[in-house]
Amino acid sequence: MSADNEYPVISGIPQNITQDTDPELPTAVVNWTEPTAGDNSGSVTLTSSHVSGETFPIGLTVVTYTAVDDASNMNKESFAIVIEGTIVLACYSYRLFPGMFLYTETTYYHCSNTLLYNLLQSYQIIFK
Repeated sequence: MSADNEYPVISGIPQNITQDTDPELPTAVVNWTEPTAGDNSGSVTLTSSHVSGETFPIGLTVVTYTAVDDASNMNKESFAIVIEGTIVLACYSYRLFPGMFLYTETTYYHCSNTLLYNLLQSYQIIFK
């Protein structure tokens, strides 16, 4: 009996996906056809870092699929999801202090300086 030295094969990995945010949200639900995996030994386990139908934030997310066979041979394939959008925030004040209230057109947020700083760093912010 010979050792299994062949890596599993992942088939049907999606192309990179670019999508706008869902209406009035800083996120988007993204769907794709899940890939499959096969191996010469017949048994392979396929796992992923994210699943189809998951909600993704504005920006880049890399989705990685990993296939492992019974001989621990491993193969990884990835694709990118880019969510594009602009968050429009109207603030009660432009000063940054704890307890500042931020709101979008339909959703209110109560946040700290840290959250506001992270929003300003992560998203394109337009102050009204």
